[in-house]
Amino acid sequence: MKFRDFMLLAILCTTTFFIYNTALPADIMEVRNFITAREIIDNDSWLYPTLNGVLQLEKPPLPTWVAAIIEYVSPDSLGAQRMAAGVMAVVWITFFYYVALYLSQRKDYALYSTIIFMTCYNVVQMGRTASWDIYCNAFMMAAIYFLMRGLYDDYFKERQRPWLYLPLAGLMMGLSFLSKGPVAFYAQLLPALIAALIFIRPLDVREKWKPLAAMVVICLVVSGWWYVYLLLNHHEEVMAFLSQHAYWGTRIVRPWYYYWRFFCETGAWTTLMLTALMVPFWNKRLPERRGYLIAVTWTLVALVLLSLIPEKRVRYLLPMMTPCSLAMGYVIIYFKDYCHKDRQAERLFLLNGVVMSVVTFTLPVLVFIFGYQRDSMHLDSYVGITLLIVLAGLWIARATMNRDAGQLIFGVAALFAVICSFLLRPIANVFDNPDKNSIHQISNLDLPFYHKADEDLRIELIYSARHQIKPLDLSDEKAVEKAMPCVVITRDDITKSLSGEQLKKIRLEPLGRFDDNKHPKGNEHYTADFINHATILRQR
Repeated sequence: MKFRDFMLLAILCTTTFFIYNTALPADIMEVRNFITAREIIDNDSWLYPTLNGVLQLEKPPLPTWVAAIIEYVSPDSLGAQRMAAGVMAVVWITFFYYVALYLSQRKDYALYSTIIFMTCYNVVQMGRTASWDIYCNAFMMAAIYFLMRGLYDDYFKERQRPWLYLPLAGLMMGLSFLSKGPVAFYAQLLPALIAALIFIRPLDVREKWKPLAAMVVICLVVSGWWYVYLLLNHHEEVMAFLSQHAYWGTRIVRPWYYYWRFFCETGAWTTLMLTALMVPFWNKRLPERRGYLIAVTWTLVALVLLSLIPEKRVRYLLPMMTPCSLAMGYVIIYFKDYCHKDRQAERLFLLNGVVMSVVTFTLPVLVFIFGYQRDSMHLDSYVGITLLIVLAGLWIARATMNRDAGQLIFGVAALFAVICSFLLRPIANVFDNPDKNSIHQISNLDLPFYHKADEDLRIELIYSARHQIKPLDLSDEKAVEKAMPCVVITRDDITKSLSGEQLKKIRLEPLGRFDDNKHPKGNEHYTADFINHATILRQR
């Protein structure tokens, strides 16, 4: 890689994943991770992670261990937690680059594909979020690279080192499983293997059975040792958890066609992704036809496999951004090399360039309406941001007129750098709740916390309160008496939940009414679930 290309990717990684990484509040997946990490530190329970005191088996522990280390070094630092996710995004991007380079043997293709990949909406979003997804997919990307080198290096001179690459692939697979179970195996590795084996069959597989066996053994050991420990030492809790979660995967059931708009998850590259899906058109034109067909087949197989699972969420499409970006990279390379010679390809390039230019020049209007008019930025900030966006738009427009696909990619990269560097904080201010009165204010109380047993408790409140909050049946006088002194969280005034006899025996110390909504009133996400009363209960 040229030093110029390295610096470009480094700057883009910095702006995309690290600058203003605390602009948006922690989402529910992050909160679950942080609570478990905090309880690991508080209880010194590294091998027995809990969420609100209950064994946490829904997600494997590796990302939470990382979060716990960060929590120990820098308590309550959302920026530090998200920085770790950003580092894993960089790991994913690094191995993506080398996979692209290995497939094409072209540095320009690897560079363009990597820029496309790291600016896909889903990748940007998850790379700025301290959850499990970025870990498992980053490790699996490394596993795919090492697996390719171990299986296919026979085709490239004397570079074959299966005893190096295949055990490394097993290690990365194991770390991926320890990050989020079989998710990346199913959504990223399996489609990649199917696509690769259709178009490139490895040589001398029988001679590699020993390193392949070592890969499998390493993968099984790294993947399974923690589960074996739990089964041996906490068998009853594990069985109870499994019986309660027997129907995992059917909680949010969507129709099979739910992912039909998967190309929209590429964000700015939506039009280009649709262009890349014109398989009959490109199959006749692309010199690197095999690599393109591998990428498209990988994409479609992943789409089918994900569609077969009843539970569907948009973030589950994250691993599909890898083959999508590889496919778009081949189209960009063709535009770069043959746009002036192929009239139909030229029209497609102009269509993509015009759409990107129009969208870019529309952004200042949207920033004015949703940013400046809502007082989330000052006039000088708006003018400066508008100027930078217009310059990026001119860059994209000029690249379009000159039929320069490479400069088009760089122009979009510059636009992303501007958005991440200057727009994220004003955007966050628009959705902030000015009336927020967080329960975090009482987190320093050295008392046990409870919530009314027949009321659901948002997991975010446990994070804000910095306490485990267990259910308490307020109608059970003995249970209440045993719990006191304590803090009780209720939706309404607690006097409505206690009997007259109880009120005679209990001294109430109201702490206030708290609103932990992250969004302002009037927003569709504003909910009464985050509005609660807190009261200290003591015996008279």
